[in-house]
Amino acid sequence: MGEVVEYGEAAINAISTIVVVGKLTASAAKAGISLAKKIKLKPGVIIKDGIASYADDAARVKIKGAIKTGQLSGSLNGLTSTERTVVNDLLSQGKNVEIIPTTTASKTPDFLVNGVKTELKSLKNPNINTGITRIQKGFKQGAETVIIDGRQAGLTTDQANQILNRASGTYQNKTLPGQVEIWTNDGVIRR
Repeated sequence: MGEVVEYGEAAINAISTIVVVGKLTASAAKAGISLAKKIKLKPGVIIKDGIASYADDAARVKIKGAIKTGQLSGSLNGLTSTERTVVNDLLSQGKNVEIIPTTTASKTPDFLVNGVKTELKSLKNPNINTGITRIQKGFKQGAETVIIDGRQAGLTTDQANQILNRASGTYQNKTLPGQVEIWTNDGVIRR
């Protein structure tokens, strides 16, 4: 069990999306806010940007308990909100993430996750054919792993398995050329 104390707006923004294993308390002194605000959460709760909304000026965030985080390298500039969310989720799983800079010369994967070339694709709706196409495009970009984030689309586990089965059928020997992770609100399906 450890304790991390961060001060200031930059610190709040850096940890605005984390998985809390222990308890979190936040207090802030902002113009118009004279009383300290406290938030106590159960283990495993994900906090997203709620802290930053009232912890702009002289903020102090104290996290008690063990937090499992990976290392981030590279710039977050230019990433979409979905990409940032997935990066934060990967870091909270203890994975190291390196952002691969984009280039106009050729399409490259988005990240190195623990040294593995990884492409992220998101779904806006739970369309099976779109999921298959996203997997194919991810591997064409040189990825060894393709992550399909279907959480916002409400993709179900059954739909994720259909996508994986049908995508496998489009490749020689009916085998995907790398690993695919489909993230649903019920969990991650890997193949």
